[in-house]
Amino acid sequence: VRYYDYEVVDGGVPNADLAHERGFFVGNFPHDLTPQLTRLRQVLDRACS
Repeated sequence: VRYYDYEVVDGGVPNADLAHERGFFVGNFPHDLTPQLTRLRQVLDRACS
């Protein structure tokens, strides 16, 4: 972001900051990841319920 000309709205972007600081990345892969993504969803559903 250092080299881009941008502005942050008044009051900042707290939800974007929260996602950036506490989020995690689920990457992409050129092969079918359906079983792994299904398992990830099961784990997240269980953790969030």
